[in-house]
Amino acid sequence: VSTTLAMVNMSEFASKKPAQLSGGQQQRVALARALVNNPSALLLDEPLSALDVTLRRQMQFELKRIQTEIQTTFIFVTHDQDEALTMSTRIAVMNDGRIELVGTAEDVYKRPNTPFVASFIGSANLLPARVSRQGAGEVLLELEGGGVGVAAGPATLPLGARVLLMLCPEQISLAATSSDSEDGSFAARLVSVDFQGSVFRYGLRRDDGREVVVTLLPQYRPSGVALGDLLTVRWDSAHSWVVPRD
Repeated sequence: VSTTLAMVNMSEFASKKPAQLSGGQQQRVALARALVNNPSALLLDEPLSALDVTLRRQMQFELKRIQTEIQTTFIFVTHDQDEALTMSTRIAVMNDGRIELVGTAEDVYKRPNTPFVASFIGSANLLPARVSRQGAGEVLLELEGGGVGVAAGPATLPLGARVLLMLCPEQISLAATSSDSEDGSFAARLVSVDFQGSVFRYGLRRDDGREVVVTLLPQYRPSGVALGDLLTVRWDSAHSWVVPRD
């Protein structure tokens, strides 16, 4: 018991009653109760859902530290996509009881295989398109509502296939001059700018009414732009992805 309490940094609270412990401390005791029998695998079913944001983040790092220390498989169930990306060595994304994708956090985030996975993990922009040409690891797309896109994607997409162009908000740049002529860009009108601490969140709207979200570090903000301006949305094809939707 003493060894397990030390593992979860609770040795000094060994004589306390449950009612004398904070929510985070009670979570640590619950984890200690599960670990004391040296299980070969441990199921954690949304263990941090009742904690506030700061304590939740602290417990995430503690769980990862403990898992690394004891080398026991943790099966961590969560509906929080950010938590899944933070915690996991491998992620299984489930939809209606069926596993749609299993992979590393980076694979699931950057290279989803279905529209559900693409929309469930993170906050990617998903724009309907059709395959115009494919080759050399890139797919040329005709965007519904106007514009041309270039992205990385699966190698088996037929010409004319209905797909989604996935653009992660942090992988997009903005320019003050608008142009639809170049591959890997389209025009959109600026409708909102929100400061979120470490980044600025830009909301844009294409002529077809589709919303696009861009997050930029302060040093990459376009200068001299105002709400209502028409901007160019650009991205690197290597940092985008094509998701089949047929």
